[in-house]
Amino acid sequence: MCGVVTQPDKAVGRKQILTPSPVKETALELGLKVYQYDKIRDEGVEDLKNLKPDLMVTCAYGQILSQEILDIPTLGTINIHASLLPKLRGSSPIQWSIINGDKTTGVTIMMTE
Repeated sequence: MCGVVTQPDKAVGRKQILTPSPVKETALELGLKVYQYDKIRDEGVEDLKNLKPDLMVTCAYGQILSQEILDIPTLGTINIHASLLPKLRGSSPIQWSIINGDKTTGVTIMMTE
């Protein structure tokens, strides 16, 4: 694994304490390099190119990746979405599955082009 890209640390709670994401915490525990960008399209392209990844995996990242970024890995970029698409698109598929009373749910894995 080359590294992990996650959202910048966010202020949390009443005291607005700057808090890393669980993704960042886990990556650091595993000794992985962590990259954080306010706008990956503007700030992250060169870093990602320099990593020379074979494959990139995205999951609930929260930013739209440019075609330039998607084209960086030699094998492509795959996305993991926590629902059976296209039924529960969007940012809260698990919550909506519960609200809708779904008896079955799943995960969608797709190539991002």
